[in-house]
Amino acid sequence: PVLILQFIYNGDSREGATKLERFTKLEPIFSTSETMPYLKLNTMSDIPTKHGDFRLLHGNYIPIVPGGLPIQLVSRCFDQWLKFVTDNPLASRSNVTIEIYHPVEWTSVPPDATAYVHRNPTYNIFYLPHWTDPSFTEYAANAVASLDKAFVEARDEFIGRGATGNGGYTNYMDHTNRTTGIAWLKHRFEGNYLRLIEVKQKYDPVGLFGRWFIEPKGA
Repeated sequence: PVLILQFIYNGDSREGATKLERFTKLEPIFSTSETMPYLKLNTMSDIPTKHGDFRLLHGNYIPIVPGGLPIQLVSRCFDQWLKFVTDNPLASRSNVTIEIYHPVEWTSVPPDATAYVHRNPTYNIFYLPHWTDPSFTEYAANAVASLDKAFVEARDEFIGRGATGNGGYTNYMDHTNRTTGIAWLKHRFEGNYLRLIEVKQKYDPVGLFGRWFIEPKGA
């Protein structure tokens, strides 16, 4: 098991190297850096997701709190991932990623400016179960749901419940919004729910993107 840090600095490469020094001083197993075009940067995560393998993508959010990201939460997430790949050897290539980025831009958008209401500062966490043996497929969804449940319990323990109200800004589909109904979506989007319906009907009337399963037109 390994812990990988991918550090991205959008600026002078020497400044970026200086900011990274405190991590390289930890003497990692491997360390490299380079200047790269955006298109290459944007496809770095495609390497472990080649065609023909089986995988799921589920996510959740971590509230950004004044004390910073609790190291206990990071440690617990690592332990949970290690347990996941140990208990599910057919999915031993699975990974868990925490995305830490500055939220200043999207949190500056007022909650009523778009259909999406949750503008509280959060980080993303996503789980990528990865397997090649089709016999694991029927167990994958429940396995990742258990992993997410363990994460939520750890988040509640080290950060507290309700830090961002009814939800947080996430890039990844979480297990809950794949399996719950309209009542839950209305609760999550609050007064913006009707605007969500308008946006989906206009730009994604057939549900191509599969995000936010909403009432059919005229419901």
